[in-house]
Amino acid sequence: MAPRTPSPVVIRRRDQVDALVSPLRQEIVDAVAAAGPSTIAQIAGWLGRRPDTLYYHIGALAKVGLLIEAGRERAGRRFSAVYDVPGRPMLLDYGGAGGRDAVVRVVRAALRLAERDFRRAIRSKAAVTDGLTRNLWGGRVKGWVDPADLPRVNELITRLSALVQGGKPRAGANLQSFTFVLTRVGQEEAAAPARDRRPTAGRSRSMQSKEMP
Repeated sequence: MAPRTPSPVVIRRRDQVDALVSPLRQEIVDAVAAAGPSTIAQIAGWLGRRPDTLYYHIGALAKVGLLIEAGRERAGRRFSAVYDVPGRPMLLDYGGAGGRDAVVRVVRAALRLAERDFRRAIRSKAAVTDGLTRNLWGGRVKGWVDPADLPRVNELITRLSALVQGGKPRAGANLQSFTFVLTRVGQEEAAAPARDRRPTAGRSRSMQSKEMP
């Protein structure tokens, strides 16, 4: 069964934003958005969970329209519901009915997911932490970015997000997650001290960089 025709969906209703405060529900929506139409058993397999732990959450997502029943698939003598997202990409409206405090709760849940995924992955023998095939990377950078540079920054984030989410379940492919936060720092912190404003030879635009172990 093919995914629905790509058409952006803007998440702005309060009940939809509230549903995504749950990290598990974010995982479910992300998996279906990436994989395409899926049964509960398939979603459970990708997330490493038992199917019976997902029924309630998938029902809650369907109730607010973040998942839709896209058909049914035979599984032995029974038919299982196949779920899909209502469109792609799924975009969160920061000025929607949920308000910005609700958006903060959604992002907080995403960061909790990132921490949990990182903690599990770094303990795995499958973790690759350097080279072109690394599959585990956590870090933070801070620097001064000109307004003229912001379109390029956003373009790169958008392209990387699309590349990760565009991958489908297939032989040899592994499920990866990519979490990011781009934020302007308070002006009192963002302003460079006068003595630091003169460029020096070989100085990087990134003024601070640290990589998590």
